[in-house]
Amino acid sequence: VQKQLTDQAIDPLQKMQKMMPLIVDQQRYTQIAQQQRDLAGRLNSLRDSDTSDPAVQRRVAELESEQEQLKQQLDQLLTDIEKHAAELPLEPEFEKLQQTATDFARAVRDSEAMTEMSSVQQSMLDDKYPGAHQNAVNAAEILESFL
Repeated sequence: VQKQLTDQAIDPLQKMQKMMPLIVDQQRYTQIAQQQRDLAGRLNSLRDSDTSDPAVQRRVAELESEQEQLKQQLDQLLTDIEKHAAELPLEPEFEKLQQTATDFARAVRDSEAMTEMSSVQQSMLDDKYPGAHQNAVNAAEILESFL
């Protein structure tokens, strides 16, 4: 009875506990991708804005700051995924998960997502709001392509 309990209940829970950080990372990634898409939509509203209006300038500063935060969150998340993958036990049942997580983080880093996010910020600083919107859309599409 004790062995059956261990095999059917305790072992699966312990395995799930070891995978949990990567499951949480997956949810964080989905949230970042959604926030990037939302930011792109809000940037579209700036297309024909009067850049001399102080309210518009504040809005631009807020959106630029939000883009910087998303970029930093993405970078931290990719670092966390790499760390959590490396912390998985060296057991055959975790090999595929470890490889998939590592490959995912590398692929997102190698994509143009971060470059597009930086371009959003630069376009906003240059008062090029249509360009900022397009860069934000591009970043969102890249991030979503990994979902």
